[in-house]
Amino acid sequence: MNEINQIEPEHGPGRLADYLAELLKRFRHFSGPMEPPVGMASHLARIRVSGRLLAALDRSSGPVAEGFVRLGGVLGEWVTFFESSPESFPLNLASPVERLADFLEELLARRDQGVPAAELGTDGGWSAVLASFRHAGTPLAVLEDVEDLFSRWGRHWTDDNLTPLQEQQLFRRWLSLRERGDVLFQVDGGRTRRLDDLGGPTGGSGEILLLVDSTFRRDEIRDKLVARDYRVEIPRDPAQALEFLSAGPAPRAVLCDNLEPTLHLTNLREGLSSLAGVAVIPLVLVVGSSLAGAQDEERARSLGAAAAWREPFDPVDLGRILQCLSQP
Repeated sequence: MNEINQIEPEHGPGRLADYLAELLKRFRHFSGPMEPPVGMASHLARIRVSGRLLAALDRSSGPVAEGFVRLGGVLGEWVTFFESSPESFPLNLASPVERLADFLEELLARRDQGVPAAELGTDGGWSAVLASFRHAGTPLAVLEDVEDLFSRWGRHWTDDNLTPLQEQQLFRRWLSLRERGDVLFQVDGGRTRRLDDLGGPTGGSGEILLLVDSTFRRDEIRDKLVARDYRVEIPRDPAQALEFLSAGPAPRAVLCDNLEPTLHLTNLREGLSSLAGVAVIPLVLVVGSSLAGAQDEERARSLGAAAAWREPFDPVDLGRILQCLSQP
């Protein structure tokens, strides 16, 4: 039996099924507005179809396969209960239910494209969907929606289709919002609370700084890493990357190219050499189409990087690189 099917993942179809089943019990004691949440009926109609297909998604006998079957059953109960008691569904569930409908359709499309069911059962998207239900009705739900919008925005808007004035206005608006958020979360006499102040693991596969010249390549790499549960920060230039690094916490690595005229890797390495008190952070050279093979590694080291990461930019390959770099 495949090892990945022997242990149910921490976040997967089974965990989501358990949580949704518990929510359904609570709905039976809840009476909301007479009108159901806007869009809920159409979202659940999509979920009805996806739920029926989940049972056939994985033909193995492991926990992940059982989780798909269990989730399909729970989703069927959700649809039936909504049809009989739409007033029992809180208004704040419209967004999580829509996110679940989108995710399941994307999951099934990937299965049709040949992605193994075991891989789909451990996809990082399960944790995001579960979090959206857990945070519904709280301020964290707002941040879930913001993160989702940022992800969608990143696929459609780039520096190439914003006018210089729009880009400047967008940047200023973001700085204003960020400043207000920093004030909101200040504690201990004005000291800004950072991730490393919170203690414990920050989740996911770790944070990555991504600094590449091509907008298309940047979006491609970011989407691949985010899908593998990496947290990706994209500084606008080496100077801002140095600001991130000096503010902390330290990322697992900085991925950057070294194309003319920006020379990201060279400029970042020079900046790091003059930055006091910053932990040693691996630099990884991002290499486009290349037939050089081992020569890419030599070029990376000659530029001061610890390794080279090539197309097709497989997150699994990056994971192996980071694992090797973390070993003493």
